[in-house]
Amino acid sequence: RETGWHCEIIIEGAETMRKIILEQAEQQHKNDQKEKGTKEPFDASIFEGTFPPDKKYVTQVSLAPPWIEAAYPELSPVSMSDFAHCEQTKDSMFPGCMASRIMQDANMSVVDDVLHTRFCGPAGMDSIERGYK
Repeated sequence: RETGWHCEIIIEGAETMRKIILEQAEQQHKNDQKEKGTKEPFDASIFEGTFPPDKKYVTQVSLAPPWIEAAYPELSPVSMSDFAHCEQTKDSMFPGCMASRIMQDANMSVVDDVLHTRFCGPAGMDSIERGYK
């Protein structure tokens, strides 16, 4: 922010974080079951106590360059966004997605760095709308 970049950090409570992680874990369980050809029930209790209610959790960080507000009206109304699913690492406790958005200027040249977002959760309309307000 000190250099003019627009930064938005979304912080959620324990219940919302638990819901996000449960949805991801349940989908991963379904995918694993389909791949293995088995039908074991999903055990949501493995997440009990994982998210203390007195804590807050960063679920999204978005960055946009300092010039975006001035340039946005001049950019083409067509843009492209791409989502990449991220794996869990030692530095990120949970998997999620990273999104980038590019646009074209009046000369049909690609304008990079319109927006970059890293969020906890799957790519979907909810995450798209959160990242591109």
